[in-house]
Amino acid sequence: MSIEAELRALDRQIAELMQQKAAVQAKLEREAGGARAKQMSAEVVDSNPYSRLMALKRMGIVNNYEKIRDFSVLIVGLGGIGSVAAEMLTRCGIGKLIMYDYDTVEIANMNRLFFRPEQAGMTKTAAAKQTLHSEETILKNYSLTPCFECLPPLIVASGIDESTLKREGVCAASLPTTMGLVAAMLVQNVLKYLLAFGQVSYYLGYSAMKDFFPSDVMRPNPECSNAQCRKQQAVAEHKSWTPMVWKALGHDGQENLVVEHEDNEWGIELGGDDAAGSETPAAAETAKLASGISFAYDQPPAATVAAAEDQSASVSDVDVSLEDLMGQLKSL
Repeated sequence: MSIEAELRALDRQIAELMQQKAAVQAKLEREAGGARAKQMSAEVVDSNPYSRLMALKRMGIVNNYEKIRDFSVLIVGLGGIGSVAAEMLTRCGIGKLIMYDYDTVEIANMNRLFFRPEQAGMTKTAAAKQTLHSEETILKNYSLTPCFECLPPLIVASGIDESTLKREGVCAASLPTTMGLVAAMLVQNVLKYLLAFGQVSYYLGYSAMKDFFPSDVMRPNPECSNAQCRKQQAVAEHKSWTPMVWKALGHDGQENLVVEHEDNEWGIELGGDDAAGSETPAAAETAKLASGISFAYDQPPAATVAAAEDQSASVSDVDVSLEDLMGQLKSL
């Protein structure tokens, strides 16, 4: 046997041993993690794994974060963005995660820290299930593809030649910045949709060249060339779909939500961004800030600041000892 053949055989043995090691480590982690907790606690202590997740509930934004464990989320494609989104959803405590992908893990995928070298050759769904295994999340992996025939691809191009976006072997999602940013926006909208808070963006694009975020509502194409896609659209549940619009609705569907905290002994109230009578500080108009941005308060005029500084300086220049000041206080 040649040296090259021996090296290849050793490489295969190393890969097999690494996979066995990963399986044993996963088993140990499962045994150490224990069974799934019966309920999520909002108690803020270092030993509570849910205390950070329950922040939305403690702030009064949602009042049913525990329901997140009753939801199922489907992720189509476990590339740079899908794999990071899967990890974020697992960290958020989603109840069931269904993952679709037809591809296998390659060494070129290692820039995505989600995958590990010993997982090379595994299907991405199997590798993701191995990496994400948690007692809190039920994982299901499938090797199917979505419908790519409903709509032509949307391109968000501003300040760059669109021809540079289509090159063999080039994927913008390979950049860690793209993966983290886009995946975070996707997961944030998943939470808004499931827990009924905020305005859901059904399509939110991103142009990294100009930090441009166009948004729109995407609908299925009733004339799609894919028969299975048209069949799914004909289902009554899907046919009656309308975009969810945020109109200051409460968690129970009622308007004008008033959040009340049990421990709010001082009766503190928070005013919304669109509260009646709110005025934009004059400094914001002078600075010509972009839409949606304003100063929290007006800064004092420069003359007022200078006068305060002069007064402070004159006080500090008084040559009086501490003993003299104590004597003056006693004589009062």
